[in-house]
Amino acid sequence: MQGFLNRFAVRCRVTVAILLALASVWCPSRADAVPRDTLMTPAERALVDMPSDVLDIVPVSARLDMIDYLRADTIRYVPNAMNGLSRLRPPVTDSFVEMEITPVSTLQIKILQERGGENHTVGVSYTVGDTIQSKDSELLFFTSDMKPLKRNRLIRMARMEDFLVPGMTGKEREELLSLVPFPTVEYRFSPEGTDLRARLTVDRFMSREDYARLKPHLVAERVFRWNGKKYVMEKEK
Repeated sequence: MQGFLNRFAVRCRVTVAILLALASVWCPSRADAVPRDTLMTPAERALVDMPSDVLDIVPVSARLDMIDYLRADTIRYVPNAMNGLSRLRPPVTDSFVEMEITPVSTLQIKILQERGGENHTVGVSYTVGDTIQSKDSELLFFTSDMKPLKRNRLIRMARMEDFLVPGMTGKEREELLSLVPFPTVEYRFSPEGTDLRARLTVDRFMSREDYARLKPHLVAERVFRWNGKKYVMEKEK
């Protein structure tokens, strides 16, 4: 009896080994099953690898689906974790991706080549707002392997006074600045180049009278130039 059990155990082990071998042939690993991973552009790779605390609303599987639809020349909405729909917005380039997360939020990713051309920085602009609510952006930066970087080492964020035209007296500037205690700013990356544009969006929450007073003294936008190491605000001409 013991001999029979031993032979039975051996046969079971052989059968399992054969099944595992067949499985390795017919069921490739994830790396083989998803060859798209190796074909991703830097911007797509950053989208997929974006930390969950930045883009937890859109699961990785949904981001991969968006990329697949894009490669099939189809811009299609996919379900997100909020029971809503998200999609990629054209244009999408090797260095730029923009996602409509919800009707009131977007995420832009920009690949910024560093000096020497071997490494790159990933810039992210997360914007909340629409035609009714003032748009306001949060800027984030990461290494090429999505490790967070200190923002103040890569850019000095635009302040309210940066949007005022030069030539005013100190008292005039102080009076205008007092009209906007909490400025909101939208930041947008260039799809083709590396410029970053900042636009003041305070008109949505100011009274008509206060904004009418402020508007003639405003600069439409401020432009930041990437120098291979950080963003520098372009001086007013």
